[in-house]
Amino acid sequence: MSNAATFDFGSVGDTLPTLREHEKAAFERTTVKYSPKTPLKLSTDKTELFVMNKSLADSVADNLKNLIMTNRGERVMQPRFGANLKSILGEFGTEGFEGEVMVRIKSSVKKYLPFVSLGQFSIEKLDSPPQEGTVVVKINITYSIPTASINGQQLSVVMSTIA
Repeated sequence: MSNAATFDFGSVGDTLPTLREHEKAAFERTTVKYSPKTPLKLSTDKTELFVMNKSLADSVADNLKNLIMTNRGERVMQPRFGANLKSILGEFGTEGFEGEVMVRIKSSVKKYLPFVSLGQFSIEKLDSPPQEGTVVVKINITYSIPTASINGQQLSVVMSTIA
């Protein structure tokens, strides 16, 4: 003879079950942390050492900015990393300058961020005091990340070099 009791599901009603405290922790939403935000800053959040990029779009924008601003030989263990733009910034305004900048950015993105699709590009010279003897330019890029359905992203990078 069995001591098993039989119950009918119709007798419990339609209310949602209440979770016990230890069960609630398993259902808390966690934030994905993609990469450290640059420039590095110490975080006040006790769960992380540095302030982190908490969205894929922010992480890719940070990586793209770093790729554009890095010259070859500056990244440890990756001597070919970077768009290598600083060496040609002094040529701003010469024939073919914009094309060369675009080629350098496009080839770097193709190699190091192949999931990024570049859209529009513009570059403008910003005012700088003549006594400083620097060329300051602002590069504006629109891009998308098709595999993540992220479209219409914009990035602006300001760079300078000695004229």
